[in-house]
Amino acid sequence: MTTNVSGTLTINGISVPFSGTLSQDAPAGPTGPGGPTGPAGSGATGAAGPTGPTGDQGQQGVPGNPGSMGPTGPKGVGTPGASITGPTGPQGPAGPTGPSSGGPTGPTAPTGPTGGPTAPTGPTSPTGPTAPTGPTAPTGPTGTPSSFDFFISTSGSDSNPGTLASPWAITAINTHQSLYAGKRVGLIGGTYDVSKLMGAFHSPALQINGGPNAATPTYIGSCNASGQYQGGAATLDAKGASGFYGGGNANNSTVIGAATGEGGPGTPANWGNWILDGVQITGFSAWALQVGSYDGTGGQMSNTTVKNCAFINSSGTAHGGVGAHTGPVELYSYTNCLISNCLFSNNVNASVDATHFAGITAWGGIGTGASSGLTIEYCTMLNTCGIYGIYDTGVISGTTIRYCYFDMSTTGTSSLPNSTAMQGFGNTGASGRAGSSFHHNICKGGQMLDGYFGTAQDQYATPAAYYNNTWDLAGGAASPGTGMRMVEAPGHTGIFTCYNNLCYDSGFTGSPEYGYNSCNTDGFALCDYNIYGMRNRFTTYDMNGSQTATAQTLATWKTATGKDANSIANSVNPFTNNGANALQYQVKTGSPAFNAGRIGGVPTGAPCNAGAWDGTVTQIGSSLATA
Repeated sequence: MTTNVSGTLTINGISVPFSGTLSQDAPAGPTGPGGPTGPAGSGATGAAGPTGPTGDQGQQGVPGNPGSMGPTGPKGVGTPGASITGPTGPQGPAGPTGPSSGGPTGPTAPTGPTGGPTAPTGPTSPTGPTAPTGPTAPTGPTGTPSSFDFFISTSGSDSNPGTLASPWAITAINTHQSLYAGKRVGLIGGTYDVSKLMGAFHSPALQINGGPNAATPTYIGSCNASGQYQGGAATLDAKGASGFYGGGNANNSTVIGAATGEGGPGTPANWGNWILDGVQITGFSAWALQVGSYDGTGGQMSNTTVKNCAFINSSGTAHGGVGAHTGPVELYSYTNCLISNCLFSNNVNASVDATHFAGITAWGGIGTGASSGLTIEYCTMLNTCGIYGIYDTGVISGTTIRYCYFDMSTTGTSSLPNSTAMQGFGNTGASGRAGSSFHHNICKGGQMLDGYFGTAQDQYATPAAYYNNTWDLAGGAASPGTGMRMVEAPGHTGIFTCYNNLCYDSGFTGSPEYGYNSCNTDGFALCDYNIYGMRNRFTTYDMNGSQTATAQTLATWKTATGKDANSIANSVNPFTNNGANALQYQVKTGSPAFNAGRIGGVPTGAPCNAGAWDGTVTQIGSSLATA
């Protein structure tokens, strides 16, 4: 079916005429050309869609290159600042004078580890782990200056500047005290005749002015012509041209030291803080050196040292001095005093009794009430009496005597009346003060340590330790009295320790007066690992210091004291007998003394030798004795 049609067609507002036949079943005709595009619609924008999931993190970007340096800006012109001077800072304390600039060669002594020219090399070391290797010969003291600020010579003058080329005279020690205080003074080698300086005054002929403090002491030492330290090069001779010991029989002065001026040179401005090193003193009578005043004036003198000095060939017999304590060194009133590596040889006095002559006499601070802090070490006593700590002139505390050799076999005579190596040092008034110790000493003949005179005043009120000492009874030389005797004061108990000591009869068949050991039955906190002789001699005291028994066997002594469980009696020679003086007492490998001791005197202590040569010690006595 067909239908004719015509009309106008409007599309998007545009009219287009048309005519034609409409056939319902006919195929569609070709598509006519498209009309023009109509204008854009104005419909509203649709709502935003939901946010999508977060994407993966992107890779880090590569850093950019640094920018180039900008141009230098113009120089600014600043106003100059005003100059302000700061306040002067406080002066710092004076630094201590170094005691060493390389260490000196030992006094007239060995310079190398091989020892001095006459020092023996010691026995061959045994294989055992604690076996002694033989003592190393001493190499001389350390800490001694090898340069000096001022010099003194036998031909010098006090008007000189005190240089090596133009030195002072020995009297400068008195006249230039303000210049050398706290400095180093060298005594150029030679013999100084000081007999004309000695006098009837009871103070030093040469008064040492100490340094301003302990860190800056005055040092006076022996040196050679080149100004280098040389121990023993300088000698002070108090006899000299006078022909009299001490310069005159009535002279009371000591040769050198420091004290209040008792009619002699004036009192030093600085009290204490001085060192005397490497000087020989000879020809004196009653005294050679003193520390502090004999009457206590001036108080305790602190920080004094005497080392590497020799006190030799003196006699106080013509001087007299009956009832006075005489001897080379008198320590009247002190704190912190050291006597080290000194030799005492051939010093006699036939005008005094046994309790008034000793090589070193320590006083209990006459007038001051106390002296404390004395150390005596590495000293040798030959044909000289021992060390005496006086108990009735004040209180002595804090004493240490160690590594010393005493040959008492020539004492007990009219000229050497005191045969005790170490005597006194106890005082009932010392309670609460520092204790004392006596260790690694050797005594030949005489008595080793006697700290009790039978009075209430000299009983110990402070702890005392006695260990690793050797006592050779030397066949009875100088009437052996006691190895160790100390008695505690009432009210004290268990204040003594005594261990690793070695006693050997060496042919003595008599009876020591008080025996190998003498003490209160309750006196020991520790007493063990001692080796005694065969003379069955021990003495006990009660708590009041009264003797209760003597002539006891070792077994009886053990029962009475409850101590010495591991101690024995021995008749076998334990020594090597090689060398002179202390060296001959080294312990023989395999002897009863070898590894028989215990460190600390307790079973848990490591083994060591009984006696002074314990297997670790390398020097006993002064190196000057073998030089």
